[in-house]
Amino acid sequence: MFGRIFTLVCVAILFEASGFSLQGLRPDSSSIPVFTVTDFSKPFPPASLSNGFIGIRSAANPLISSSLLNSNRPRRIGVHPWATVVGGFVRTEPNLGGEAMAPAPYPLSTDIIYAGVSLSEHPEDLGIHRQSLDLSNGELVTEMAFRPSAEQRLDITVEQFASRSVPALLCQQITLRSSSPASILVKTNIDRTGIPGTVYADKAPYAEQLSDRVMGFDNGRTKLGIALVVPDTDGFKRETVGEYKVDAAEGKTYRFQTVAAMVSELYASDPELEAIRLVGWAKMLGFDHLRAENRGVWRDLWKGRLLVDGDPEAQRALDTAFFYLISNSSPLSMTGTPPFGFSEHEAYGGHIFWDMDSFMVPPLTVLAPQIAKAMLEFRLRGLAEVQKRARLFGFQGAMYPWEAGINGTDATPSGADTGWAEQHISADIAIAFWEYQVATGDKEFLRNSAWPVLRNVAEWIASRGTFTKRGFEIQNLMGVDESVGSVSNGSQMNLACKMVMRAALDVSSKLGISVPPTWRKIADTIVIPRDLKTGVVLPYDGAKPGSGYSVDMLPLLFLHNLPVDPEEFRRTFTFEQKLKATVPSTPSVPCTKESPGFSCPPVAASEAFIGDRKRAKEYFERSWKEYWVEPYGLTKEYAKYEDGNYITNDGSLLMSVIFGFTGLRISDGDWHHYPATLPEGWKRIEIERIWIHGKPMHLIAENGKPAQLLEGN
Repeated sequence: MFGRIFTLVCVAILFEASGFSLQGLRPDSSSIPVFTVTDFSKPFPPASLSNGFIGIRSAANPLISSSLLNSNRPRRIGVHPWATVVGGFVRTEPNLGGEAMAPAPYPLSTDIIYAGVSLSEHPEDLGIHRQSLDLSNGELVTEMAFRPSAEQRLDITVEQFASRSVPALLCQQITLRSSSPASILVKTNIDRTGIPGTVYADKAPYAEQLSDRVMGFDNGRTKLGIALVVPDTDGFKRETVGEYKVDAAEGKTYRFQTVAAMVSELYASDPELEAIRLVGWAKMLGFDHLRAENRGVWRDLWKGRLLVDGDPEAQRALDTAFFYLISNSSPLSMTGTPPFGFSEHEAYGGHIFWDMDSFMVPPLTVLAPQIAKAMLEFRLRGLAEVQKRARLFGFQGAMYPWEAGINGTDATPSGADTGWAEQHISADIAIAFWEYQVATGDKEFLRNSAWPVLRNVAEWIASRGTFTKRGFEIQNLMGVDESVGSVSNGSQMNLACKMVMRAALDVSSKLGISVPPTWRKIADTIVIPRDLKTGVVLPYDGAKPGSGYSVDMLPLLFLHNLPVDPEEFRRTFTFEQKLKATVPSTPSVPCTKESPGFSCPPVAASEAFIGDRKRAKEYFERSWKEYWVEPYGLTKEYAKYEDGNYITNDGSLLMSVIFGFTGLRISDGDWHHYPATLPEGWKRIEIERIWIHGKPMHLIAENGKPAQLLEGN
């Protein structure tokens, strides 16, 4: 992950923070943040709305596609990074080949002709006054005014959200109020400007159309179905397909609602027909019902909110991380969550990395276990493909790819050495399955999901290494530090494999299944390289300071119940922090200016564990402040980037609090591993509801005391 090969195309909009405010955050308040923009004189990265199925980046004027704002952004020819994306809608990547997430048309494009003047043709007459993103329910509200003449003013309020109850739906309501009597014509549109592909269907295949507009879109690799419906016309009369008119009275308010269904071929062989059915369902339910359901789902999810007493800024960061992790994942998704969620298609092609299994699944396992389960089911569905992949490399079992496509197949760019060398991901995935089944106590999942993955990864580990005089060794691989090519016995890899073998042995025993005796021998003898003089765990065989020594490999597993003696961990971590202070900042040195944000929270948790609360606070703040993107709290992968929504950061931040500062670990036994140690200034961590063995528990952690897990609701 450090120094990834498949480079993210950066955003080139320069942004200066001004006119932004965060409402409702007080040290003694439990209100959930609302991000508000009031100054639109400078460009800024647009808001990101998603539900784990669909993602849009809404422009300051949400009635137009944000992809139209990209004219001055550096990008590959024909690519609009801010275009709409839909889970399962993929293309052949034009430069590297292979599968990649595809840009999709924007389905909420709307023109308003007020007193004969078109808003889209006269954007200079539009004033945008305020835009707010409410994290409590994922609703974006934009207030604007259209003034085609000195005597006429049309006040416009646009409300948008991605439905969590019916995840194939995007919902929009436009509220209009005219200063004088005038005709208002509203035109809906599915905007495919600049989106590569062809339209193969543009209307419903019958006369009595349930939908307002229909589009079957084919980009040459997959099809996408889109349909629009207007659930409530509120005085508007339909003139023709997609056009609605009202003769507005002075001062009277009119509502115009649009619901769009977007369905990829992954979910339906005739996606345009399924989209029509979905908007029919949406019209029957009604916009207000969908909004009430959406708010209800979010209200329940926010019971998992991480509350911090003593640090309002940390509260803001955690609330924002919680919102974006949840909003980019779904218990119904079949595609998993890529590092940048559903905010753009260019970043790593929307592929699935270890980010999901190692940094998103663990916090979701206790905050929203059904979402975590959906992510793991994505890996389970790809098991047959990764079994074939293992055989191609000469191994048994299952060998997961570094970058996975929508069916779990290898989507790593063929020229990237991560594709054949960075193999620790198989163990990382197996650990996620193990932790989920331990945390939930789901016996069906244990037998039908966890065991098949653990067995296959254990078989792969057994075939991947070799027994020598030292023990079981795994040679020739790339570790997490991608700046170091081929190493042997990487400590992160071998420790993860040790955890997998132990887990596989435990599950086989619970299920009464016999396994090869070599599995226990591997678990007991796998080589963990150590320096006998200093008593520290080495990052890999032969590692020497001053020659690409990989630091902070152990913290990456620290929050996953690391099988290393606590004192040995202290020695290693302390040694590496001193060493880190002497080396330049690079992407491969965690928690430095050049490193990705997700690498820092585990270091903050490690500092807390060794008793340095001041450094824990410093590193925790660094892990989000230097990656924060105004005005909507998106996080960048690297501090030098200008746009974000790097969900990996969000998951890592939540993990550091749930499993680091509290001293808790997902364990097959007592979860209390050491007393809570909170960053300096923090008085208390509280979570109203976390799920353990299917029961809601209330978490309270105070510094120096064992965390309390109380029966909750």
